Amino acid sequence: MYRIVRKKGSNGGRRQQRPAQHHIISRLQATEPNQMWIWDITKLPLITQDVYLSQYAVTDLYCRLMVAWMISAKENSALPCS
Repeated sequence: MYRIVRKKGSNGGRRQQRPAQHHIISRLQATEPNQMWIWDITKLPLITQDVYLSQYAVTDLYCRLMVAWMISAKENSALPCS
């Protein structure tokens, strides 16, 4: 596409390409189910503007299945520990 645009005399400029990302290799490896769990918090927006619920999800790292979840009206550091 850029070649055709350049040939017709239009602007054939391209934006800079993003450099390659070197991600850290995960050191967490589970060899069987229920060996290691991970958790995450997701903000769920409500119809009312600037009002959110917090969804806590616990996932089994081996099979990537959600083993537990909870929705709370506020984010609380004690909730993931329970």
